[in-house]
Amino acid sequence: MTALRFLCVAIAAISPDIAVAHEAFGDLGPFYTHMLHPAVDPAQGLVLVGTGALLARQPIEAVRPAYAIFALAAALGISVLAVLPLTAPAMRMTGATAIVLGVLVTIGLPLPRWFVALICAAMAAMAAVSFEMSGTAFIIVQKAFGGALGLAVTVLFVWGTLDWTAQRVHPIATAVAGSWITAAGLLVLAIPA
Repeated sequence: MTALRFLCVAIAAISPDIAVAHEAFGDLGPFYTHMLHPAVDPAQGLVLVGTGALLARQPIEAVRPAYAIFALAAALGISVLAVLPLTAPAMRMTGATAIVLGVLVTIGLPLPRWFVALICAAMAAMAAVSFEMSGTAFIIVQKAFGGALGLAVTVLFVWGTLDWTAQRVHPIATAVAGSWITAAGLLVLAIPA
C-alpha cells in the first residue's frame, strides 16, 4: 500500500495544475504554453498547416533548405518580438494568406527553391508575431524557445503526415488538404469583422 501511495503522490506532483477557464493549458509554464500555442490559435494554426502542406507538395530538394529557413525565421521573428512588441496579423490577412497557400497546394506545381524558401520565411514571420512576450528575461527566453520549437514542430508534423499520406495512401491526399485550407481561408474571410 505504501508503494501505491508513493506512486499516487509522485504522479500528482508532476502533473500540471488544474486548467483555468481563461488559460487553454493551465499552468504548464511559459515554455510548454508557447510550444503548444499553435494548437489553440486558429490563425496561427491555419498558416502553419498551409506551410506544411505546401512543403509536402514540393520536391525534397526544395523542402530541406526551405524548412531550415522556416525554423530560423521563426526563431528570429520570436526574438525580434521579445524586443519589439508587434501586433498579430488581422484575421482577414490570415484568411487571404491561407487561400493563397491552399491554391498553391491544390495546384501542386513544383515551385522554384528560392520561392518556397521565401514563402516559408514569410509564413514563419507571420506566425511568430502571434505570440505574447512579456515577463522577466528568463520567462521571455523560455517563451521564445517554446514558441520557436512549437512552430517548427507543427510544420514538420503537417509536412511529414501529408507527405507520408501522399506516398502510401493516395497522391491526391495533399491536394485535398490544400482545398480544405482554401475553404478555411474563405470561411475566415466570410466572418464579419
